[in-house]
Amino acid sequence: MDQVKDITVAIGEKDQTVTLIVQWLSQEFYAKLLQLRVRGIEVVQIPTTVLAQVDASIGGKTGVNLKAGKNLVGSFHHPRAVLIDPAVLSTLPEREFRAGVYESLKCGVIGHPELFRRLESLNLKTLRRDSQILEWVITESVRLKAEVVASDEREHGLRRILNFGHTIGHALEAATGFSDRLFHGEGVAVGMVLSAEFSAQLGMIAESDAARVKHHLAAVGLPTRLQDIAGFSQEGLPNADALLALMAQDKKVKRGKLTFILLEAVGRAVIANDVEPSLVRDFLEAKLAKA
Repeated sequence: MDQVKDITVAIGEKDQTVTLIVQWLSQEFYAKLLQLRVRGIEVVQIPTTVLAQVDASIGGKTGVNLKAGKNLVGSFHHPRAVLIDPAVLSTLPEREFRAGVYESLKCGVIGHPELFRRLESLNLKTLRRDSQILEWVITESVRLKAEVVASDEREHGLRRILNFGHTIGHALEAATGFSDRLFHGEGVAVGMVLSAEFSAQLGMIAESDAARVKHHLAAVGLPTRLQDIAGFSQEGLPNADALLALMAQDKKVKRGKLTFILLEAVGRAVIANDVEPSLVRDFLEAKLAKA
């Protein structure tokens, strides 16, 4: 907190512009801090992780986690500019890189079939090694998110599709104490697979489409089952009722009803505003019990 105090004291004038060269979590926190300081300081973001480059730096969301849930304190504060250099990703640890790639996969699954097909044909080493392919993946991911945000800045409609996998993923992050047991991208990867499988269970997509999403996330090295979460065999996870309660704390709940982003096809997501909680509970119970 001393560092935060030093920063807020150092920034004294409203017409200053601050450049953030940070990774995803720090970026959202400091962007929120700058939005509060003298009612808003201009910010230029230079994201240094995959997740920050293709997601957190785009769209103006700022947020701080609370014990009760993910990003429960936040607002919108758009940067003046975002400067992305894929070359800085070469120094990322493999787990951090892998946990950010899910975001590009998500963009493909919800609205960019060609992006998903291209990623399906690549392995993680190729993606890290080939700068041209990596730049294309980042560009297309940013393009999709920017188009969605431009049509619905404050998330009243279409922007919600960007939350695919997040309702479950955020609950899993909270269940594991926002710890290194589960990175954000890993939690959402599990959430994406479960959301795809739930879509199949509801008859919205074929089981083969859900399996396709699961297969590629697994090929990247991301967890795809609840049992894949670190420490599951030793510490386990809360039961289905407790996970459902954590989902109810999520900001995507409207008037007491869960909002899920589900799939009609690989490349086409839909917003489901009235998902029956009992169906979700039974689905999660079955997944928790599965060896």
